[in-house]
Formats: sequence, structure tokens, C-alpha cells
Amino acid sequence: MSTWRGELKKTALNIVCTFYDLQSSSGGGDLIAQAERIATAFLHKSMFLRGGVNENGKTRNFTHPALKHLIIDFFYTSTYHIAQQRPDIFHQHIPFQCLALVGTAYNCVLNGFAKDGRSKHMPLFSGKNYGSIYQSILGLVQKTSSDSYHGPRLQRQLEEWAQDAWRVMQAADVNIEKHNHLEWTVTKVGDDVFQPLRIGVHAYTGVVDNAVTASVDHEVDVEALPTEKPRTPIRESTHF
Repeated sequence: MSTWRGELKKTALNIVCTFYDLQSSSGGGDLIAQAERIATAFLHKSMFLRGGVNENGKTRNFTHPALKHLIIDFFYTSTYHIAQQRPDIFHQHIPFQCLALVGTAYNCVLNGFAKDGRSKHMPLFSGKNYGSIYQSILGLVQKTSSDSYHGPRLQRQLEEWAQDAWRVMQAADVNIEKHNHLEWTVTKVGDDVFQPLRIGVHAYTGVVDNAVTASVDHEVDVEALPTEKPRTPIRESTHF
């Protein structure tokens, strides 16, 4: 499970520098301080999850392009080949759990940059540190999906992302036959509930300590959705 989470965090780290204007090298003092400021700004009000505003001036929740890229790189084209194991799910729609999970991975990486600006001392991406954050983000994704305005837009977006990701995966000519031993990583619960971390999510988001070591904010777009308090105490708030 730690290897699985480590690969997800590593992939997020490779992407975050491009999409959030960060540098993963040590750099000079000014560059390090700049990276710290940028990461802190993206964590504030969870701007790293947002894609600006739409034509009506409403916040585009969970639409940052970095989210889509990490979903494709990890769930569709990585050596785990999760999407190919469940085409009935991933060909049609990105599961909410996957969206919440990649958001949590970026939260972890940005916490590291906000701390020292060099990506040299990343927080441990564990259930103890980030399980409650994952659960909070997932709850906010679900709340967004049930909103009369933001919900239909989120649903359409996740359908479009799934179709785009499927085309990318097919173009990459991924061979799932080499990875049949990973079939147990994907489990469908009930009729339409997907748990993306069979090798991580249950252990990763199971029993969590009351103290969360990372700093995050949890608030959905206040124009449409009420603020939701995290399930466990956090040192600092962040907003959705």
C-alpha cells in the first residue's frame, strides 16, 4: 500500500511543477521563497482544485487541469492499469473517489512546497496524515455533485474527462495482460459505488488519528454551498 501511495505522490510531484508554476530543484533563496509563497497561495481556499470562474462568474469547483492530468497518468496509463480493469466504470465516468484522491495527493505535495519550497521534504502520504483530508474532500465532491447548479456541470466534466482519458489510454496501447495480478485493486461496491484504493483506500482512509499534521482548508464555493467542517481537527483551514 505504501508503494501504491508513493507512486501516486511521485506522479503528482512530477505534474505539480508544471501546472502550479513550481520548481522541484533546490534553486536559490529567492526561488525557494517564491515556491513557498505560490504553494501557500494555492492551498488557501483550495485554489489548487479550482479552474477559475465560468461564463456566469461562478467558481468552477474541482476543474483545475492538473486534476485531469493526474487522473489520466495514474488511473489510466500507469503500470497499475486500473481503468482497463473496470471499463464499465472508467470508460464512462471518473469516480468521485478518484477525483478526491488526486486532490489529496496534490494537497500533500503542495504542503511540502509550502514548508520548504524545494520538494525535498515531502509529508508522508499516509492514512494517519491524510486519511481525514481525503474523506473531507470526498464529502465536498459529493456535496458539489448534489448542488442544483454545480452538480450537473461536475457530472458532465467527469464524463468528458473519462472519454478523453480513455482515448489517451488506447493511444498509449497499454497491455493489461502483463498486470493481471493487480485485478484485485479495483472493487465495485453495490451498484455504482467504486472504491479506487482497494490496495489503499480502506487502509488509507480507515481509522485516522484525531490530529492531522497537514494544513488544509475545507469549504466549497460559498456562492452555492455551505461550509462543511472537517471531521477531525486540522491546524489550519483551506477552502474549496
